[in-house]
Amino acid sequence: MDRSARFHCVVVVFALVVGVLRPAQADEPVPSDAIKAFWNEYEVDFTFQGLSTFYSCTGLRDNVKHILRQLGAREDLKVWARGCDPGGGPAVFPRVRIQAALPMAATPENLAELEKDADKRELVARVRGERYVDPSEEAAQFPATVETVRISSRESRQIEPGDCELLEQVRDRLLPKLGLTVTGEQLRCVPGQVRIGEVMLEVQTLKKVPTPDEASS
Repeated sequence: MDRSARFHCVVVVFALVVGVLRPAQADEPVPSDAIKAFWNEYEVDFTFQGLSTFYSCTGLRDNVKHILRQLGAREDLKVWARGCDPGGGPAVFPRVRIQAALPMAATPENLAELEKDADKRELVARVRGERYVDPSEEAAQFPATVETVRISSRESRQIEPGDCELLEQVRDRLLPKLGLTVTGEQLRCVPGQVRIGEVMLEVQTLKKVPTPDEASS
């Protein structure tokens, strides 16, 4: 046996030994309060009308995307800017188009409601080049937990006290379209004045329980 063949043999034996001795990664236990959920797709518009703070379309897009990520939106979240100043400056009425998927409880009532427009959802999936999965199927469901998310200028580099009006309008115009409930707030926005101090929204949402691979990434 030549030296290169002998080297390969040693590598294979070593890999086999390590594979035998290394313990298999155990699945992390699902929280006891987890419920079955599925990804519910949303496609909505959001227009910001500011009296004190003005955004470029890019700025509004980035803030809205940040908020939706905090609320548990799936990784394929898309936010497109509309009504933009060609120069990239502040826009009078910047707006965004949102394509997002958020967890929804797999209750009989929710599944029955989705069944009413299943044909439309399947058609949309085909247009996007995606495979439609019926939310009532076991493969489409996953464990999720109810969480209260704080969107706060003190806890985020993205949100600032000057975003008070934005959080107000997200509360009034965007969250109802996504079926999300506000459980607390600290806003008190004054037209024509930039708020000093923390601005905050507390929102109750469902979040997918991460798999071991997702948790380690």
